[in-house]
Amino acid sequence: MISNSELRCEIRRAGVACLELLRELQALRLGIMIGVTQEVRPQLEALRTGLVRDIVTALSPKKTHHRPDLRKQAIAKLIQENPKIANWEICRAMDKLAVRSPYYAPPPSWDCRSWHDAYHRVNNRVHSYIGSVRQTLRLGNLDLSRL
Repeated sequence: MISNSELRCEIRRAGVACLELLRELQALRLGIMIGVTQEVRPQLEALRTGLVRDIVTALSPKKTHHRPDLRKQAIAKLIQENPKIANWEICRAMDKLAVRSPYYAPPPSWDCRSWHDAYHRVNNRVHSYIGSVRQTLRLGNLDLSRL
């Protein structure tokens, strides 16, 4: 049989061995965590950067490329040639241009065949449309491609 003192010595040796194994496991765990962190950190940074870029892109105003309105450019040219031209005269000149190209016809949403017809059926729209061109020219914005 084993005496109490021998039993205590064995238990103490087993405890010391367990503590030593525990320390080794903790060091191993720390090494694994550092290794994994170093491997994963670039991937996490790339993911975070991508998410930030996606959020910024989603929230930023969209830059739209629209075709210049040839009608407004033609009206601007008429107004520049004769600043005192009346709206009905502009409509008459636009009807002459519309014969040459459908791009100069009244906007399709007006449901009018000619500018003369639009002048009599949707008078407010015609005045507003031509007025916006006059205002743009008055403000000095001579970049006709933005009309």
